[in-house]
Amino acid sequence: MTERDIPIYCGTEALIELVRYCRSRELHRFLLVADENTYQALGQRVEAALDDLGWDVQTVILPGPEVLPDERRIREVLSQAQGQELSYLAVGSGTITDITRYASHCARASFISLPTAPSVDAYTTGGAAVVLGGVKRTIPSHPPTAVFADLQTLCQAPRDMIAAGFGDAIGKFTSLADWNLGTLLLGEPFDPAIANRLRDALL
Repeated sequence: MTERDIPIYCGTEALIELVRYCRSRELHRFLLVADENTYQALGQRVEAALDDLGWDVQTVILPGPEVLPDERRIREVLSQAQGQELSYLAVGSGTITDITRYASHCARASFISLPTAPSVDAYTTGGAAVVLGGVKRTIPSHPPTAVFADLQTLCQAPRDMIAAGFGDAIGKFTSLADWNLGTLLLGEPFDPAIANRLRDALL
């Protein structure tokens, strides 16, 4: 699956669309991953919506004021799954998504992204930014099978997280300029199709 094949919904009926999607693919056993804040913001409603249908939902709430995408957190998620065949639900922003992305990849399971803040532009990427051995690296993993973003939750995200997402987006203008410079000065390969897709997304 490529990023362009991923169903993406952003609106006021994200949970309805999530349920519709899961029914269409006969998914009914889940591992929901959140932190204390994102569980309150959206995770609790996701859990209740799936529970009300009689579906099996196991929930991992990663504790603490700051959750890092490191080995300890990844192990917490995998230990809760216990090798069961589950569909993972990432309810959070970049960190929770990357933890879930990498854990589900290790478990050879799929995951669905339910963003709680517009703080990054990488929800549909296939790489997980994780801290392994004290070093932050981007590890090839897999993209989500779908993204369901609740618009009200995104609008109520902390202002600094909204600002971070805006900065992440406009930073792509600089990256395009850097890419052109690298091509002109260092002979780096340049792909006009990818550059045009990025420009289209920014405009």
